[in-house]
Parts: sequence; structure tokens; C-alpha cells
Amino acid sequence: MLSSPNRPPQSVIESRLGFARRSFYARTGGLVCAWVMFAAVMAEKNAGWLLWLGPTLYCLAWPPLAWWLARRSVNPRDVERLNLLADQFLIGIWMVPMDFSLLPVVLAVVMTGMKTVAGGGLRLLLRGVAIQALGSKRLGRNRVVDFSLVSDSAWAKLEAQHD
Repeated sequence: MLSSPNRPPQSVIESRLGFARRSFYARTGGLVCAWVMFAAVMAEKNAGWLLWLGPTLYCLAWPPLAWWLARRSVNPRDVERLNLLADQFLIGIWMVPMDFSLLPVVLAVVMTGMKTVAGGGLRLLLRGVAIQALGSKRLGRNRVVDFSLVSDSAWAKLEAQHD
């Protein structure tokens, strides 16, 4: 492969891929877990298939796409940091259809937060949290959220015990 004057040698680019490779495996595993949490909340809410489509595509298509973007880059570490911010934004978006259900949202925030701290420290984490809030605000602009600390099925069980 021919290299341009501004492009580092392929061996240097390959050596920079370590972080992106580790992130790919962590992202894939984390998103599988996130999808299971999302599915549990959406099944409880009897959500339509259209609401399932976005998170399913995100969990299945995003990890290989992020890895592909990092592999194609001259500086994979910088691209992977952008991928981490994209993770934060997309997780922020999918909090809204879950009505900010406490356990899944806390787990998603902690998972993405740990990856972001590992990838860029506190500064990147703070940027990520702001981007996550932006994602939630963007999707939830005209939506009233029924925030609750306990799921509907848990309330139903409690009410059934007292009847």
C-alpha cells in the first residue's frame, strides 16, 4: 500500500489500534448486556417493534462500525475517543424510551462512564456526560417521562399482596 507524505507508516497505525481493539470487545459485551436490560423494560411496557429497532441496530451494528472507523483512521485512538462520545450520546437517547427506569439507566451510565474514563480520563467523562444529557434532551424534548424508582410489575406485586 502506498503511503502519503502525511500518513504514518502502517506499522505505527497498527500499534495504535490496541485501544480501539480492546474497546471493540468491551463495547460489544457491554451493548449485549445493555440490550438485555432495554429488552426487559420494553417488554414490560409492551413497546411496538419500531421502538425495538433503534436499540437493536445500535447494539448489533455499532460495535463493528466503530471498529471499522478506528481501523481506517490514521489515528485510531482519537477516533476511538469520538466513538466513546458517540456511545454516550446514543445511550442518552435510549434512556428516554425506557422512561429513565432506574436500574437499567444507572447501569448504562456507569458502563459508558467507566469506558470513557479509561479512554480519556475525567475530562472526557465530563464531555461524555454532557453529550449523554444532550442525547436524552434531544429525544425527550416533547415527551412527558413517567419516572419511577420501582417498575410497574413490582408495584403490581406489592398491590396484590395488600389486597
